Amino acid sequence: MMSDYSRDALRTAVLYGLLSILWFMACDILLPLFVDEPARLAFCHQMAGYAWVLLSAVTIFVARDRLRKIIGGEAHFERQQDDYDRLRLAEAVFDSTREGVLVSDAQGRIVHVNRAFVDITGYQAEEVLGFNPSTFKSGRHGPEFYRQMYHSLLSVGQWSGEIWNRRKSGEIYPQWQTIRSVMGDDGQLKHFVAVFSDITAIKRSERELAQLIHFDALTDLPNRLLLTDRISQALTSARASKRGCALLLIDLDHFKNINDSLGHNVGDDVLKAVAERLKGLCGNETTLARPGGDEFALLVKNCSQVVRAAALAQQVSEVLKAPFVIAAHQLFVTASMGISLYPGDAQSAEQLLRNADSALFKAKSEGRDCYALYTEELTAHAQQRVQLAGELRQAIEQGELRVFYQPVHDLITRSVCGVEALVRWQ
Repeated sequence: MMSDYSRDALRTAVLYGLLSILWFMACDILLPLFVDEPARLAFCHQMAGYAWVLLSAVTIFVARDRLRKIIGGEAHFERQQDDYDRLRLAEAVFDSTREGVLVSDAQGRIVHVNRAFVDITGYQAEEVLGFNPSTFKSGRHGPEFYRQMYHSLLSVGQWSGEIWNRRKSGEIYPQWQTIRSVMGDDGQLKHFVAVFSDITAIKRSERELAQLIHFDALTDLPNRLLLTDRISQALTSARASKRGCALLLIDLDHFKNINDSLGHNVGDDVLKAVAERLKGLCGNETTLARPGGDEFALLVKNCSQVVRAAALAQQVSEVLKAPFVIAAHQLFVTASMGISLYPGDAQSAEQLLRNADSALFKAKSEGRDCYALYTEELTAHAQQRVQLAGELRQAIEQGELRVFYQPVHDLITRSVCGVEALVRWQ
C-alpha cells in the first residue's frame, strides 16, 4: 500500500512532467509566430529550455521546505514501519514464550505481563496492572532476602535465584527468576523486567530422586546411605553435648527360608510388617533404618549405657514374638542383634557400623534369637577370620590342600557303608 508521502511525491512528479510538456508545446506554437528566421528560432528554443530549467530551479528553491518534508517524511515513515515491525515481532516473542514475563516501572508498579504469566499465576493482566509485585509474596522469605535482591538490582543491574511466590488460588510454588533493571538514555532507571519459570515439577523430581537415593523403596525407611549420615550427625551432636549414642543392628533369623518356601512377595510383606512393629519402639531420639536385605538398624541418641541398649534389644525380641499372619500363613520371626556404643566402642560412623556388625556375627554364632555387645576381642576375631579366609584362598590356588578318604563301617553287618572325607592343609 502506497503511503501519503509516496502519493505526494508522485503527484509532484506528474505535475512537473505535465508542466514541462505544456511549456515546450507552448514554445513550439508561439515562437514561430514571432520569429521567422530558422537560426533565430533555434536560438529562441534553446533559450526557452534554459528558461524552463531556471524556472524549475527557482520553484524547487521556493518549495524546498515542502520537498524536504516529502523526502524526509518518507525516510521517517520507513523507520517507523521498521520500528513497528520490530515491536510486533517482540510482542509475538513476548506472548509466545513459555516463561512468565513481568515488566514494572521504576516505582515497582506492574505495567505489562505476558500470556505465560497469566497461565502460571492464574491472574489476568487487568488484575495486576498498576500493582506491586509484592502482591505475590509467599511469606517464605524474610525482609533480608528482598533487601539483598534489591541491592543486587541497584548495584549490578540484575538478580537471579529461586523464589517462592503465591498463585491467585493461594498455592505457593517455587520459581526460578531473573530480574534486570532497564536504564533510559539519560542513565535513569526506567523499568524492571522479571522473567521466571515455574519449577514445581523440578522440585518434585528432586524430592523423588532424594527419596530413591536415601530411603528403602519397600519399607520407606532410611537406607544404609542415609543411616550413615544420621550416625555422623548423631556423633557430632554427641560430641558437642558430651553424651553417647547406641547402634543396634537387627538381622532376621533364617529369613531366607521364608523367601525360598513361600516366595519373595510373602517375604516382602514380612519385612514391611516387621518394620511397622519396630516403629512402635521409636521415639524422638531413635532412627529406624533398613540397611538392606533382612537387616534393620536402630540408632538411639543420648544412649551411652549398656543397660539401656540391652533393654532396647530385649524389647525388639519381645515385639517380634507374636506371630505374623501373612497371606494366610502364620509365621514366627526371631532376630539376632549386635550392639555398638559411642564413645566406648567407636569414634566414627563407619567404625560404629563395623563394630555393631561384628557383635551381630557373634550373636548369630551363639545360636541366634539373642543379642551381643561389641568387645575389642570381636574385632580381633573378625580380623583372624578375614586373614584365614585369605590364606585358605591362597592355599587352594597353590594346591596346598589334600583330601583323604577313610571308610565308614557298619558294626552290625561289618560292611563298608560309606566314606569320610578329610581335608588337610599341608
